[in-house]
This record gives sequence, C-alpha cells and structure tokens, in this order.
Amino acid sequence: MNCLSYEKEYIFFKNLAERYQIPVHEMKQSSVEFISRQELSFLIAENAEENEKLFRIMEQCPEKKMVYMQNQEEDSNGLFFLLPEKREKTLLFLGPFSTNDFTKAYGLMAELSETIWGESCELKKYNFSMKRMHPLIENVIDSIEKDIKKDHSLRNVAKAMNVSPGHLSKLFRQETGITLTEYVNKKKIAYGAFLLKTTNDKVTSIAAMCGIKDNNYFSRLFKKYIGMSPAEYRETNGAGKQKD
Repeated sequence: MNCLSYEKEYIFFKNLAERYQIPVHEMKQSSVEFISRQELSFLIAENAEENEKLFRIMEQCPEKKMVYMQNQEEDSNGLFFLLPEKREKTLLFLGPFSTNDFTKAYGLMAELSETIWGESCELKKYNFSMKRMHPLIENVIDSIEKDIKKDHSLRNVAKAMNVSPGHLSKLFRQETGITLTEYVNKKKIAYGAFLLKTTNDKVTSIAAMCGIKDNNYFSRLFKKYIGMSPAEYRETNGAGKQKD
C-alpha cells in the first residue's frame, strides 16, 4: 500500500482535528519539555513520582501502538502516536479532549496511522491519575509485573509484603477495583496472549511460562478474558499455526 507523505497527511489531519476542536501537537520522544506546556498541563502531576511515571510511559511509547492517556479526575484525555523513524522518533499528540470526544479522536488517529503505516494500529490505555496509589499496592503490582510466572496468591504476596491477607485483600480491591487474584489472572492471560501472538511455542509451554501448570485451567481463563480459546486466538493473531 502506497502511503501519502507524512507532511501532506499531517496538514490534512491537523485541519480535520481542529474542525472537531481537538488540538494536535508534535514533540520529540526524547524530550519531556511538553510536560510544562500550558495546553498539556492536564498531564502534570502533583509529585515527582507521578511525573516520572508519565515520562517512562512516553519514552517507551512503542511503534504501531496508539497510547491513550486518561486523567479521570479532570475528564481530560490524550492520544499519543509514535511516528516512523524517518520522523526522528517524533510523538504526535492529539488532545486534550473530553471523554465524550474519545470516539472522534480515536477515529482520527486510527485513520492517520493507517495512512502512515499502511496498517492498523493497536490501542494501549493508561489511566493517569493525580491520586497516588497506596505504596503497598504499588509494590505489589511492581512485584507482579517483574515476574508474572511466580505464584502471586494472596497468602504468598501478603507474606512477602509482611501484612495480613485480609488487610492486603481489602486494600487491593479499594485501590484497583478488583481482587488480587483477578488482577494476577488478567496479567497472566495478557502475557499468554502476547506469547501466542509472537511465538510458535506450544500452548502447554506458554501456560507454564505464565505460571499456570494446568493447561485446561489456562484455556478456561483465556477464554474467560479473551473470548476465545488459545488455539483460536493463535489462528487469528499468531505468528505461526503450531498447535498442541
């Protein structure tokens, strides 16, 4: 597919977005100067920790992914898109816009990405809140992210964090809106989906890499969260067609 030049497409895109009263900006990925610009002030956090979190997200903004940032307290949203290397790792930012305008903003960005890349772009969402999560829960989530294969049962995590299971359970649900078990299962299945999509490893091996020894249980969880079996998912999205 022959794509239009970015310069021509950007002018059209910018004019179209302005018609919807959604501002458009360009910024270098390696720079964080945009954080202090007035039009992007909705992303500025009240403490250094939240600012660092935002910077890490933006610095790691991957190719062919549209990153959706949301500040629920202020009903302010933004879409970020990393342009091709020939644009010197430039980030295109669409926003801020209200939640009601998300569909319009997403449609605009998706159409632009298809024009630039010649293919669709995956959406990745981040909830960026000015309210800092409880340090204990931050540590729990960090430990899960670092080693998804580990047994992150409520009892084991509580013991590692030196707190009671009851206290951890209540605080985790309070801070995240779901149980610790639900969070861990979602993370394991998300990782499993990634492996199914990017490798030719057998489903049994992938289940083990996610820390789930029972292949049938892995398949049940996968269908619960993804809506199809691992084999069906690989058939649709996978790098290969190898099955158990």
